[in-house]
Amino acid sequence: PIVAGSLALGRSHGVAVVQGPVSRRAYVAGDAGLSIVDVSAASAPVLLGQLPLAGPATDVGVSGDVALVVLTSTASLCNVASVDVTPQVPFFGGSGLPRTSGTGRSPRAP
Repeated sequence: PIVAGSLALGRSHGVAVVQGPVSRRAYVAGDAGLSIVDVSAASAPVLLGQLPLAGPATDVGVSGDVALVVLTSTASLCNVASVDVTPQVPFFGGSGLPRTSGTGRSPRAP
């Protein structure tokens, strides 16, 4: 294998790649929060934007227009941010990235 392209995002912990009708996007959980990258052209990934969250993101899963992002947690708590990743939703940077639609905390682990 060879590296076809790269993009510096800082320390990252999880990624979910989703093939959409027009492009392929990578949702990257990392110390910067949630980064969304267009990886349609493997040799030239494009950062679409970053969404800072309440703490470093450790994992991400995407279903439809929702990304569930796991944030750094203590041994007994897990924080999850639910993010609307609909491309048309404006965000603070104006680049088409979304805002968080809510956050929650899980009950204490047994």
